[in-house]
Amino acid sequence: MTYPAEAQTQLNAVRCLILAVAQENGLAAVEETLKWGEASYPVKGGNTIRLGWKRRDPDSIKVFFHCQTSLTETFRVIYRDEFEYEAKRAIIVPLDAPIK
Repeated sequence: MTYPAEAQTQLNAVRCLILAVAQENGLAAVEETLKWGEASYPVKGGNTIRLGWKRRDPDSIKVFFHCQTSLTETFRVIYRDEFEYEAKRAIIVPLDAPIK
């Protein structure tokens, strides 16, 4: 699937953030793969993060986590007002949100 330019920009910004955080924290190398046609970032000994954009939600991207982890809930506690969430599954990031 070809993503709109704004979605590509935001997905790449989150990708860079994932790689930087892993390196800053001395985690194992992050593998870059595709899972269900979406960018997927597993790290040995950790959980996979997957990034996606959907036509039905054209104004945002989603950062997906395995729903049986507490990752989404942890983000919800720490970043209560910064993001919207999709159950225990994803952080919703607007296309116009600054990624630092």
